[in-house]
Amino acid sequence: MKQIILAVLSLTILACSNLLADFQGPIDIKNITTVAEAQKSQEDTKVVLTGNIIKKINDEHYTFKDKTGEINVEIDDDKLQGINITPETSVTIYGEIDKDDDTQSISIDIDRVQVNTVTAPK
Repeated sequence: MKQIILAVLSLTILACSNLLADFQGPIDIKNITTVAEAQKSQEDTKVVLTGNIIKKINDEHYTFKDKTGEINVEIDDDKLQGINITPETSVTIYGEIDKDDDTQSISIDIDRVQVNTVTAPK
């Protein structure tokens, strides 16, 4: 009986470890890197944009601007905890394209916000 229990436990552990496995190598995903590209992209396309959050529209909606244009972004409150951002703060945002089915408007659902630090040359 103990051998059966040990065999079942061993198989369970082996099966669970396979669920946690992940590919450990280069990923061939092309991220969109400008607002102009984002505005032409398909739903759920990954984006990595650098620019400025220039305006708060409402609770979790903002306007983001880079050198190619402006786009609305949605940033959940928990993504901004502890981050102080002004319209002059350079940020990199990571997220994906979100298209409204009714209006066909495009926005970006943000997964992460990174403040860019600039160091002055010595």
